[in-house]
Amino acid sequence: MQFLYNGFTQDGNNRSYSFQAVEERQPAISYTILVDLSLFARHHVTLQNGPMFCLHLLQTASNCGAGITDQIRNYCAVDADFASLL
Repeated sequence: MQFLYNGFTQDGNNRSYSFQAVEERQPAISYTILVDLSLFARHHVTLQNGPMFCLHLLQTASNCGAGITDQIRNYCAVDADFASLL
């Protein structure tokens, strides 16, 4: 499965990153990762690294199986998600 980054929207202190998952001969599936911008500051992650951080979350979930990937179709990032970056 490949994830294609579609961009982001921002509402106040929350940024929503949008992705499409594509797989051969399957319809594309939309994913949205919501991140409170204060998490980036707290974990010393630049906003420019936001898309890569979200892509990492999606790829990790995908490696765990379809059930986990389905659970994060509309996901709100938490402090623990940044642990792999530290």
